[in-house]
Amino acid sequence: MITNVVAKVFLLVPFTITLSALLSFVGNDFCSIFGCYLLHRTMKNVLTISILTCVLTFCGRNQAVDESLDRAESCMSASPDSALAILESIDSLHFDSRSQNARYALLKSIALDKNYIDKTDDSLINIAVNYYRHRCNAPYKFKSYYYQARIYQNAGLMDKAMESLVCAEHIRSGKIPAEDRARLHIAKSQILTDRYDYSDNLISELELVESYSLKAGKINNYVSSLLDQARAYIIRDNFNDADSCLAIVKSQDSLSHRSLLGYNKLHLCLSVNSGQSPDSICVVLDKYLAVAEDPSEINWEFVAQAYMRLGEYAAAINSLNQYSEYNDFSADEAYYLLKSDAYYSLGNYQLAYDYLSRYSNISDSLDMAKMSQEVNSVKEKFENRLQIRRQHLTLYIILLVVAFSVIVITLYLCKKHSEELRLQQKYNELKEEFQYLTNTKEYYKSKIISNVDEETLKILDRRIIALGTFLSKDKPDSLSKVADKLEDLTANKNVVTDSIGMLYAIYHPTFVLKLESFGLTASEVGFCCLLMLGLRTSELSQVVNKSNTYNISSQIRSKLKLEQSSGKLANWLNQLFESSEKSKC
Repeated sequence: MITNVVAKVFLLVPFTITLSALLSFVGNDFCSIFGCYLLHRTMKNVLTISILTCVLTFCGRNQAVDESLDRAESCMSASPDSALAILESIDSLHFDSRSQNARYALLKSIALDKNYIDKTDDSLINIAVNYYRHRCNAPYKFKSYYYQARIYQNAGLMDKAMESLVCAEHIRSGKIPAEDRARLHIAKSQILTDRYDYSDNLISELELVESYSLKAGKINNYVSSLLDQARAYIIRDNFNDADSCLAIVKSQDSLSHRSLLGYNKLHLCLSVNSGQSPDSICVVLDKYLAVAEDPSEINWEFVAQAYMRLGEYAAAINSLNQYSEYNDFSADEAYYLLKSDAYYSLGNYQLAYDYLSRYSNISDSLDMAKMSQEVNSVKEKFENRLQIRRQHLTLYIILLVVAFSVIVITLYLCKKHSEELRLQQKYNELKEEFQYLTNTKEYYKSKIISNVDEETLKILDRRIIALGTFLSKDKPDSLSKVADKLEDLTANKNVVTDSIGMLYAIYHPTFVLKLESFGLTASEVGFCCLLMLGLRTSELSQVVNKSNTYNISSQIRSKLKLEQSSGKLANWLNQLFESSEKSKC
């Protein structure tokens, strides 16, 4: 519909342009304006509809991908082959977001596993793992870890598979179905069984399978978990617990043919291994053989063990021959051991020795294979731990570098800020000095009496010019750019004091000599001269490069041996000056 509208609008464009041209040719202003207006509105509508068409097409394409993913997920359990077909029909170029790509990767990994296509490459499932591990979608996160473990199982990487399963197990959420939880612990129990680990760890996993299967209403999985527990207990010679598990299975209202067959097989195994009476073994054996619908369903090794226990050695050899018809016995050590025992019991020592030799060779090779598997497992665990330690070490180094960098940058910024405040204070002091010296110069211009006063004004004028030249320039955004000039002007602040002191030493040597006779330094003599010029002690800090002029005044009074009650220091200095001038005359 939108396409038809766009086509109609584009058909109007030539007509509108032609109409506008004709009206312009006629020269009617009104008509020309109307034609231009019509062309503008038409082009605006075309642009708007084109943009809307692109947006709707893009949204429609994304919606189609989501709908395909929904259909594949909905039929995943019932028809995994249909789900795989739907997923393979989706063009990955149509994915517009990471979420679609991750969901596609997860669903396709599930479909491949459910169709018994054992993949060993984890590149596809890792897309889902890397995406959902940081998301709050617990069911998808759980499934991504689980099917990553399945791929590692296919590749024989059992430690990595167990690691992924543990990651999935630690996802705490009520949204994860009990059936999926049961499936996870089934996978963990399979890994432990493949490693011949029949410890309490296996029993705990099977008990969790039992609990979650019962909660999910999956009776077949529930019964299978009980049978697996019974088998583990028989291997551990814990016959009482094995019998308890089989009793629970027997109490079920209805059992599938597979479950019933498994129950009778393990019941026979328990009867043989627990040392029950021959009559009991016969009853259980007959029942097991009667339940089987086809000879290929029977575990003939268990039957052979029962016949050996009953002393029927020829029947045991026939059972083992039956076993060889339906199974590959080339690496089955139990098969050769049973045949060796049976032939030995029948007095055929040559065949007994031959089968015993084969059993010994196979047993040694299997022991080596188990040892090699254990070595590889230990090596893989060591490499994983080493990699984790390296990652931790790298992380610690990065954190230390970051922390050190933060500390260095913080110290640098604090130092820079402190330096900026110090320079700002100096800048303000120079401004105050400039203002004060300018006012002082204007004040003393009208009071010039002698050459000393003129020279003093020249000294003040030079300092004022130096300060004015610096302060007249625009203040930079950072005073550190003019730090050297600031330091120079501040360091030269005593030039005024020292110069006035030298000036008085030239024109009034008697007065200066008297001051020096009290032990005053050149700077302190200059300080006294500034007091004689009329500056107050509180004002001298703007001229003298000292933070506390009252301390200087106290030091001078101490050297002159003047008490605090003897009046102002300036008055005493004026009296000393007048007396020195009179003695000079």
